[in-house]
Amino acid sequence: MPNSWQYNLTVQHELFKDARLEVGYVANHNNHWEIRSDINAVPEAARLTYVQDSGNGPARSALRPFGALHGDNSLTYYSRSASSNYNSLQALFNMRFQRNSILQVAYTWSKLISDTQLIDTPALNFDFYNPRASRGPDLLNRPQNLTANLIYNLPALQGQNRFVKGALGSWEVSTIITEVAGPSLTPIINSISNVGDPSGTGSNSLERPMRVAGQSCRANNGDSRQWFNPNAYTLNGFKLGQAGSSGVGICSGPGNNDVDFSMRKNFRITERVKMQFQFDFFNLFNHPQYQASALNMRLDFTSPNTAGSPEFLTAAGAGTTSLSNAVSIQNTTLNPGTFGFATNSRENGWRTLQYGLKFSF
Repeated sequence: MPNSWQYNLTVQHELFKDARLEVGYVANHNNHWEIRSDINAVPEAARLTYVQDSGNGPARSALRPFGALHGDNSLTYYSRSASSNYNSLQALFNMRFQRNSILQVAYTWSKLISDTQLIDTPALNFDFYNPRASRGPDLLNRPQNLTANLIYNLPALQGQNRFVKGALGSWEVSTIITEVAGPSLTPIINSISNVGDPSGTGSNSLERPMRVAGQSCRANNGDSRQWFNPNAYTLNGFKLGQAGSSGVGICSGPGNNDVDFSMRKNFRITERVKMQFQFDFFNLFNHPQYQASALNMRLDFTSPNTAGSPEFLTAAGAGTTSLSNAVSIQNTTLNPGTFGFATNSRENGWRTLQYGLKFSF
């Protein structure tokens, strides 16, 4: 039966008059979460043979546990074998100061780890026999979250003349600052020349490439839209029938970096009629806000696979163009395409200005 355990410990302290600090540890643990797997997946010991038998349907079916009934096809199975852990340090600072002004800052440092994506319809788990092979930072994981808001009431300028006091006095300025890290994303293999299922699980789901040492996830080519670095991944050195060395949830997608700013002032026109002027800036610094969910996380690889440039290696280390005696991949080229390229922005992705007048009587 699914169950969730939640626990927290919070300490609150008044630092000085009207200033309070809260620091807490907040966590939860979910057991028996739903997971989608291929119950007809190829067992680990037979996966290399499965890859080598490419194109031989009957031979491949014989390697699956229900191949006699379901052939060389996936069979989706829902079970309650997944789990997740969330741990966080949370801090909150509140302060009131002159003229009823308010400052509030909230910060969360956290990590959410699971062995299935905690969304409505996750993809098939990579390995039915080893659910923890898909364990890592979850799609909902956002490690850093900072939100600050300030409402500051400017002086009324009581000692000034009527014009100065009316035009410049008693303004209210406010701002909301949001800095949130992006979700944890997983680069996966989309296609490879001459190999349909390099890990040999039979489901071709969430198969991960090899990670290139010294290359960061984040691209640094001067174009902010190219979020992820395609040169961080390869299939050269990939051992057929196994998972690649690139981990789950290893890259952080686009986050939220936003500053909103507002100015307000109330004017008394008559005893009964009042007017409020308001000027708002959304995304004040016009920082691009990309949609992480729109990023293409699928990698495509090609290879000439000719006698002079074979794609595979045999167990003896010799080059080969045939999968039937291959044990690893040695000669592929990444076709970056639109991998890791931000194509969509959120609704608040660009600076917006609005102003208005409100009359009350």
